[in-house]
Amino acid sequence: MSVDILYLQNEITKAEERKRKGEELKDTAKRESEEARKIAEEAKRGLQAVKEQAATIIKEAEEATRQAEYARREAEEHLERGIPPEFQPTEEDKRHFRKQYGIQVDKINIAITGASGTGKSSFINALRGLSPGDPGAASAGFDETTEVIQGYADPRHPNIVWYDVPGANTPRIRGWTYFTHQGLFVFDVIVVLFCDRFTETVGTLISNANKCSIPSFLIRTKADQLIRNMRDDAPSSMSDEAVRELVIKNTRKMAGVNLRRLQLPDQRVYIVSKEAMKKWVVAHELSASSVDEMEFLQDILPPTDAVLTVTTRVP
Repeated sequence: MSVDILYLQNEITKAEERKRKGEELKDTAKRESEEARKIAEEAKRGLQAVKEQAATIIKEAEEATRQAEYARREAEEHLERGIPPEFQPTEEDKRHFRKQYGIQVDKINIAITGASGTGKSSFINALRGLSPGDPGAASAGFDETTEVIQGYADPRHPNIVWYDVPGANTPRIRGWTYFTHQGLFVFDVIVVLFCDRFTETVGTLISNANKCSIPSFLIRTKADQLIRNMRDDAPSSMSDEAVRELVIKNTRKMAGVNLRRLQLPDQRVYIVSKEAMKKWVVAHELSASSVDEMEFLQDILPPTDAVLTVTTRVP
């Protein structure tokens, strides 16, 4: 075999080897290209997932911000209207205030509450048959005389303790914090007094008492003053009894309207005066200014302590 033939065969072999290696490189490039494509697609999908996750987080953050803003506005509105934030006392809260006020489990502990100036201390004295200055009487006056909650035993009903609660809507005691800050959730009964207007504080006290399953009584005080004022404004031809009935009618209408406006259950409003209450407690007599004093005591005191029923009205 000639040298030329051997040379050609050798070149052909080399060419075939180069072709084989080229095919291998081509296959390797294809595989790497495919892997790179898969990696790119996976990265793209990952990037899309990250984008979608980021969009979800942004949406949730925007919703949280919206809810927070709504809660802030609602809280500000409630604060302006005298409505307290939702509050559920803990057992520790209850133990604290029971100890602070000396709550006795074998007594009926009744809190007399309301805005400053509604006559709470005078009302407690009347309930106990006392006048200001009598031994054991609660301090009463035109100023904010009650600064801390004070319990007063009832001399005629040993199982009753009346608690004089400082008035709400003062610089020291804001109406919307009144129920919670005074720990009124530890009392067995809550009596809510108002005099002139049925305020948001009145509604808040009744609402919170309902939420805590505490019986509440709604009282409009100073009935004698209300009747005298109505007498001054009424036509001279209107009888005193007609004036009295008008005060009763207007008071019950006002209470009903405000209870419905505040979305509270309807309940009776008692109309009383301290003088008529004391006269009934001491002598079991109704005066000309008496309205609901007897009924109130019959409803709030236990059956065994029910007062006598009379049908005469003493001037």
